[in-house]
Order: sequence, then structure tokens, then C-alpha cells
Amino acid sequence: LTGQAHSSFVGFENFRPAFKDDAFLNAVWLTLVFTVLSSLVGQNTLGLALASLMQRASKPVRTVVGGIVVTAWVLPEVVAGFLLYAFFRREGTLNAILDRLHLPTQNWLFTLPILAVSFANVWRGTAFSMLVYSAALNEIPKEITEAAEVDGAGGWRRMWHITLPMIRRSIGTNLMLNTLQT
Repeated sequence: LTGQAHSSFVGFENFRPAFKDDAFLNAVWLTLVFTVLSSLVGQNTLGLALASLMQRASKPVRTVVGGIVVTAWVLPEVVAGFLLYAFFRREGTLNAILDRLHLPTQNWLFTLPILAVSFANVWRGTAFSMLVYSAALNEIPKEITEAAEVDGAGGWRRMWHITLPMIRRSIGTNLMLNTLQT
């Protein structure tokens, strides 16, 4: 408020205390873990896998699975929050399943909250990735994949050498949008 005549450049002096604070460094670490787990690995990988499986599925299966996945995306945040709370709480669905399988249960929201929140974000965001990748996969000419199949390329080789290079722009766009949304 003293005007430009009395200003002085402080550089990164204001940031130095933050990078010495353990709570700040922990928050940065948890943010990175959350982003990598839920956006980069979870939503993108699961979205591409679902889109690939949906390409080969019958019409009724595509309709049912697509409806279930998109429902998770369009649910209001409050409803999704209550559903996920019911799933992860001490007496919730996840612990009931684990108990039936004679596996140890725990209070997921307090012992491993980063995993619970990452799972919730993956559950909510996978539909967007699936829709993006479904559109991209539909744009790949059938002749190219058929030619690769005739040449002896198996499923993984076709995915690595044909599908992924041909949808790389959609992958980049999806990664960017998911990371920004996360």
C-alpha cells in the first residue's frame, strides 16, 4: 500500500517457511498421491479398459454397463457422498463383504482416507474417461486393426502399436481434463 516507489523484491522469501513446514510437505505429498492414484492411474486406465471391453460387448451389455457407469457420473455430489460413506464406514458394505470373506475389517475413512477418497474420485470420474475413449476408439478405421490381425498381431500388440498411437490425442486431452478436475 506504500506505492511502487517503496516496493522491494522479496523473491521466494515468502515460500521458504512453507517448504520447511512438515504439514505443508505432507499436504503436497498427499495431493500428488491422490492425483496419481485417482486421475492418472485410476480414471484413465479403468476408462480405457471399460471402453475397450464395451467395444466388443453385445448391445444389451453395452446398454446396462454404460448406464451403470454413467449413473455414477451424473449422481449429485451429496448422494454420491452418502453412498460412499455407507460403503466405507465401520459397519459399511465394504467391511460386511470383507467379514463374510473372513478378512480383517477396519475403519477405512480413518485408517486409509487417501485410498477411500481416491476410490471415490475414480468411481465418479471413470465415466467421463470411458466416454472420451469410446469416441476415440470408434474413430479408428476397422481396416487398420483387421490388417494388423491378418499380419499376426495379437491383442496386446494391436493395443500398443495401433490403438494407443491412434488415440494419443484423446489420451492427452483426457489426462489433462482429469488432472484439472481432480
